Amino acid sequence: MSQPKHSKLTLDQIFEAHIQTLALTLRRDTVVHYRTVARRFLGYLHSAFPQLRRLSQLRRDPHLLGWFRSMCEQNHPLSHKTRNDYLLGLRRLLDDLSAHGRHPIQPDLIRRHDFPPLPHYLPRPLPPDDDQLLQQELLRTDDLHANALLLTRATGIRIGECIGLPLDCLRQLGPDQWALHVPLGKLHTERLVPADNEVRRMVARILSLRTLTPPAQLPTPRLFSCHVPVAIPPSITLSLGHYTMQLNGLDVLRRRPRTDSGTPLPQTWSDAASASPLSCRCLATKTSA
Repeated sequence: MSQPKHSKLTLDQIFEAHIQTLALTLRRDTVVHYRTVARRFLGYLHSAFPQLRRLSQLRRDPHLLGWFRSMCEQNHPLSHKTRNDYLLGLRRLLDDLSAHGRHPIQPDLIRRHDFPPLPHYLPRPLPPDDDQLLQQELLRTDDLHANALLLTRATGIRIGECIGLPLDCLRQLGPDQWALHVPLGKLHTERLVPADNEVRRMVARILSLRTLTPPAQLPTPRLFSCHVPVAIPPSITLSLGHYTMQLNGLDVLRRRPRTDSGTPLPQTWSDAASASPLSCRCLATKTSA
């Protein structure tokens, strides 16, 4: 009796076929993440255990435990957050493949205690005086990036949402009632954010600065010329560090928030935004290797 057709597939083909099925309902970034997890795990297996050809041969020790160790022992060890994400992604893929019944996989290959503990961030806003200095510097600079940071502070929207704002993001809801239309983004929903006179002035200034940008750098009808589907442009994310370093007497390193172990966290715009009464969020920077 001949073996089922799926038994002749390679490990790479098995994982890719399942990821293509997931792609029918998942967001693009999520599919990219699953492909990254599968590529890293299978790359380790091909290198360390080239004789392993079937999922039924997969064992917790040495295959899974070996991969866990390799992520910690590589030249640039992965952060706890990245390793957590990889373990969650691989466990999802293995559970799905096992549930389909086509590929016998040993249960309990990834256990709860395999996940490294995540650091507890202690976000801390900028002191009011430094917050005022930062705003003054951004107002003085008055370019697209500076106004983008001011707009995120005034409205509480994320930087990625700010980059994705359409040209007609300002909506009039009634007499002297305006709102900023934030399209679909990280939260999978669009929303309207109240826009006072200052927010409307910022949007008008951004539109006027936008007209100075060469047409070749305006590929999409968005408020900002730079838009990358996955990664936020470094020119935007690094702007805060550039501007704060220009402030006389502002000790950025001393004022950075710290983890439980005392390690300084990277300075983020959310630190300044959290000092404003217009913002109800105090976000910690998440870094991954």
